[in-house]
Amino acid sequence: MNNWCLLVSENTDKRNRALKIETTVVLGASGTVGSLVGGILAQNGIKVYFLSRSAARSQKGLERAMAQARSEVIAKQVVCGDYETLLEQACGEADWVLECVAEDMDVKRRMYEQVDRFRRDGSIVSSVTSSLVLEALSEGQSDDFRRHFLSTHFYNPPSRMLACELCGQSRTDPAVTAFMAEFLAKRLRRVVIPVKPTAGFAGNRIAFVLFARITELAAQHGVEMMDYLIGPYTGRIMAPLATLDLVGLDIHAAIIRS
Repeated sequence: MNNWCLLVSENTDKRNRALKIETTVVLGASGTVGSLVGGILAQNGIKVYFLSRSAARSQKGLERAMAQARSEVIAKQVVCGDYETLLEQACGEADWVLECVAEDMDVKRRMYEQVDRFRRDGSIVSSVTSSLVLEALSEGQSDDFRRHFLSTHFYNPPSRMLACELCGQSRTDPAVTAFMAEFLAKRLRRVVIPVKPTAGFAGNRIAFVLFARITELAAQHGVEMMDYLIGPYTGRIMAPLATLDLVGLDIHAAIIRS
């Protein structure tokens, strides 16, 4: 069933309405997280706009998603494009806008200004960030934007790791948080971890201390040796330094700074 909805109560107007997710937009779909999460959405029968700075980059993201899914069928659910030509249309249609752009406060806030201009009232906006303060990210946006804004931090690689940290901020409507928790768990089969708005959330506050130490030791013993020692033998899906390579050193640096 492609239509998935949950009836929730809106405290602001005291009327019941249906929050639903039928159409989504992934901003930054050329990146690893954006493309793989976008692929998961498509695999679950949800229409997905893959948007990035160019249609060619978005197409590369789709190719990565298809390779991970080992299926070209998901392409039927995906529309690839760039911000300039498709952002207004995509945000106007979307029930959920998933932001996966660079881990930079200014970059994200500039993107949110455009999203807020084009989105429908009641549509959900989330970021995959775990290092930037949600209150600051949404500052200056409309009240409706802030009531529907939260973080959905998918663990990497999202195609193999089922955990997803979920975090709202002071203005987030609790009904929106509850809806997303159930949607992530039931539709996307994620293990939802409610977290407080602290830098790194839960997982990265632990993992990145380990990663930082392993990075230091890799300078002495080599990357391959450290990943060999602290990889599958410790129950990890992916070895630590390979994980950093997948996530991106810019993201790693941003989380360490936070």
